[in-house]
Amino acid sequence: MCIRYSNDAVFSQFNLIFIFFIIMPILFGLSVMGFLYSFFFYEKVDALIFNHYLKNMRLNWQSWCQSSINLIDYHYITGIDNVSLKIMRFEGHSPTNPDKVIPISIIRENDRSPLFYLFDKILLPMKSKLNILSSVTIFLNTNQDQEVINNALMSYSQLNELNIHQSNITFSNTIPSIDKINDWIDDNSIQNILLINLLFDTETQLQVTEYCCALLFSNDEEVLNQSPLKINLFRSLNTNLTNFNKDLEYFLDSKQVQRGKINQAWTLYLPSPALHSFKATLFDPNSGIKLEPNKFYQLEINLGKLDYSHAWLALSLAADGIVKEQKGQIIATQNKDSINIMQLSDKTAYTPTKEDNIKGYYPTITCLSCLLLLFCICLTIIFSLEETDSEFLMQIGVFSLIAGLFIIGAIIVGTLYQRSSKEDDFIEMWFEEQDKISNSI
Repeated sequence: MCIRYSNDAVFSQFNLIFIFFIIMPILFGLSVMGFLYSFFFYEKVDALIFNHYLKNMRLNWQSWCQSSINLIDYHYITGIDNVSLKIMRFEGHSPTNPDKVIPISIIRENDRSPLFYLFDKILLPMKSKLNILSSVTIFLNTNQDQEVINNALMSYSQLNELNIHQSNITFSNTIPSIDKINDWIDDNSIQNILLINLLFDTETQLQVTEYCCALLFSNDEEVLNQSPLKINLFRSLNTNLTNFNKDLEYFLDSKQVQRGKINQAWTLYLPSPALHSFKATLFDPNSGIKLEPNKFYQLEINLGKLDYSHAWLALSLAADGIVKEQKGQIIATQNKDSINIMQLSDKTAYTPTKEDNIKGYYPTITCLSCLLLLFCICLTIIFSLEETDSEFLMQIGVFSLIAGLFIIGAIIVGTLYQRSSKEDDFIEMWFEEQDKISNSI
């Protein structure tokens, strides 16, 4: 038999007045205010979600820009000894050879094979690093005859026990653009790369300054741990004269190298408007870049007649700048019909942490408003009855718990659905705008 209690026996008259005329209006008022806030805040949800995805997409873009490959060794030769030290004014006088062609005269005067002499200068010094690589992909690019170069390289490698195998060599009579590095960054299947560029001729004078270089790249963690030299070559920007100013600002905003850490700049045959804009940006006191005027180097002034393939030489010279503790380097080169900009540093880039969650003010307040209103309804039901028993109170409690969980679940599901639909709308709008930009160029 259930024991019944009257409301008067459980609650005093004062408690009833306090609950019905003070507590209930406050709880009901708070729930109404929460609903009103949620209603007006709902219109801001679109902007909130849009900004959230926009920020994360920017961070994704920044992370993509900051992808890099490591330069772990490099050697080069030109017709000027210690050319980087002279250009950077660490040694002697800076060479000024505009409109001249500078040959590598010493290979013409050498009694032994000119190729063996070049390999002595650019390959033999990296023997120890080459031989710790389990496998290396070799890109051999030269204006010379393929069979002659291949035979000489293999003979030299066998004689000096270099880790170079014929099956790993890809030969080309054209020196590739420097933005080839972007392909290597994206190609995770290739971890160790040796680039060999040979631009010379012992019989006739070329139309451009001669140079030869070998650059060894790696993203193999085991190899990097054994290498004292690790220079980060970040993803390069390929732009054009029309979009140069805008793209340069975006490029610097990617923070591959912190603006204040850019200490030297190298250019190669930039068109006059691009050169002017490049200088204006780097020397602007409001840009955050603290580049000194004497650390801006135009290679065509120093090394005479060059072409776009000399960008690899510019990369080697910039690497010398890092070895000489000149911090971050930026290179801008003419690349046939486009302009290529690259940054390199001995430091890895810092990417801010992505935000995975949007602030949950809106669903939280909506949940609390619903639960307060449910609590008010339950209290009203309980105190509107003259008599209640413990079984009925338990039923009300269970009902309230189930109803509360249902409300919370419904709001969470609704919020997730809303975010998902807004994300789809955002991505669709983003690509529509991208198409508009692409079609307008």
